[in-house]
Amino acid sequence: MKNVFLVLVLVILILGFNSCKKEIENPDDNTDTTGFSSIIPEGWVAEVVDSLDIDISVADFNKIVVDQNNGVHILYSVEAENDYSLKYAYKANGGAWQVAVITGIDDYFDFYYGADIAVTSTDVYVIYVDNVTNSRMHITKKAIGSGTWSDEIFDDNSLARYPNLFVDKNNNVHIGYTHANNGQYYALYGNIGTEISDISSDAGDIVVDKDGVIHIFYSKNYDFRHIYSADGVNWTDEIVYTEPDEYIEHISAAVDTAGNISTGFSMNSLDNNIDFFYKSYGNSDFSFSKTGVVGVSRLQFEVAVDLSGKQYFTTYEYSDNYSLQLSEKNNTASNWSHTLLLNDADLRYGSVSSIIIDKDYGIHISSNGESNEVSNMLFYLYKVHE
Repeated sequence: MKNVFLVLVLVILILGFNSCKKEIENPDDNTDTTGFSSIIPEGWVAEVVDSLDIDISVADFNKIVVDQNNGVHILYSVEAENDYSLKYAYKANGGAWQVAVITGIDDYFDFYYGADIAVTSTDVYVIYVDNVTNSRMHITKKAIGSGTWSDEIFDDNSLARYPNLFVDKNNNVHIGYTHANNGQYYALYGNIGTEISDISSDAGDIVVDKDGVIHIFYSKNYDFRHIYSADGVNWTDEIVYTEPDEYIEHISAAVDTAGNISTGFSMNSLDNNIDFFYKSYGNSDFSFSKTGVVGVSRLQFEVAVDLSGKQYFTTYEYSDNYSLQLSEKNNTASNWSHTLLLNDADLRYGSVSSIIIDKDYGIHISSNGESNEVSNMLFYLYKVHE
């Protein structure tokens, strides 16, 4: 009888232990299950969107956009033995990631001449330059969330490169790009490109304000230039700023619903190398400021704004932390605040990143991994509006 009692006690203890163990193993709703809770600030969510073999470099170029329904779209590069492809990741609002190589661009993308992505209310557009002899600029598009990619040659001149897209409030797709050593070009999708400036340039950016005025920002050596037009035919070209002794690179621009324009660039230097400019609606002049960011990589630079005009950009903070960094400020403020994201003492993230703000003020960021252990991954970070 004594032995039976002891067995019963033992069974009760084991069952109780297993019950407690199950409670411990089941996280509550506030527990992070993605594995990033220790390297991102509170309020952020981080996910691995794509992960390939360790010897494949992922997202050394990446660009993120959101559609009118807050669906997320990421265009990014994949390199395997110096052959580049373009991949596309899509996540409907509340859905799961769908990832695939864009049809026809397997080992066919010229990484050094650029690409861009934009979305209308119904379609996704990707513009890129192929890497064949006498390379050409393509536009490929598909319906959001369904269908197949439809590819067309946009410009068959081998000098065409550095394309940028912008979708205006009427769903028109605007295209800015260059012909190497032969100036700046513009087109409205459906038309051929026309030269708008004979000044040769590197990569720039294009935005359209609330009045339909087209603004293209580009550079010529040390000059930061702005060319704009109300009709796409007659253009005014101006020098906004001259940066003495530093080449201007990686220009990015954004416009808010009030018509205010935020733009900036990185320079061919390693310290304090982000210059920022702002033109409020109705003002003809740009204000200039330094961002206070020190020691950032110049691989890619992206500016974003929300509907109120608050300004954002992301960079790679490599002087101390080797991590993705978010900078933000109100458009009327003078100083930027800086937040480290994916800040890991053992791994390095975010040498290349992109940012966009949705209509509900949510922040969306795409990022690569920099160190070998994570360079084969594409990351997505998100924060809802507080």
